[in-house]
Amino acid sequence: MNAIIVKIQKLLALAGNNPNEHERNEAMEMALSMLADHNLDLAEVNGKNLSDKPDTHLERGINLEVWSRHILLAVTKLYFTSLLIRKEGAKTNPIIIGTKENIQVTLEIFKWLAESVKKEGNRLYSDHSLRRSFRLGAAKVILHRAMDLLREERAKGETNVTGTSLMVLRNGLERANEDYIGTLNVGVVKQRASNVNATAYANGAAYGNQMSLKRQIAGAGG
Repeated sequence: MNAIIVKIQKLLALAGNNPNEHERNEAMEMALSMLADHNLDLAEVNGKNLSDKPDTHLERGINLEVWSRHILLAVTKLYFTSLLIRKEGAKTNPIIIGTKENIQVTLEIFKWLAESVKKEGNRLYSDHSLRRSFRLGAAKVILHRAMDLLREERAKGETNVTGTSLMVLRNGLERANEDYIGTLNVGVVKQRASNVNATAYANGAAYGNQMSLKRQIAGAGG
């Protein structure tokens, strides 16, 4: 296994198990910084061709629900990967597009975020529909904040040398992923409607706002 993946897995394990919010955020920030540096090194030092065909990973171990799909979309956008959905009977499995290292980190961070949301919802509610409403509220806020953070990252790229390099890298990786997806025969997956409880949804949104996405992207942006 790639050394960068091993290091980040250890940091994420610390982030997931450490009850101290400050220390958990520091671990997450370091993980993002390490991944960004790793990508910049491949692109600038080793001369990695960003137009190379990306890797494709079908994750059969994840059966996406509406709420977890929002979280995975947020994570793929932040961590240099792209998302496709594969329907197999009653299962909805994600297909992640990107470099091997970015795919692995995307999955690690998605699992950490999704498990955190799920645990908090289970702690607050015993009713399944209320848990689902909580998860959806948290997930939608995480996705909206991810979009805001990407806009902030691009704004920093206009005034910060490291930020500019990261923005160029991100644009190149996104273009490579999109070009590859364009060669595939993919259709549109319709999301089914989901009934929500307003109070549980609002509590989930509040919880989503507390999660450390801002510190994560700040670490990546240098």
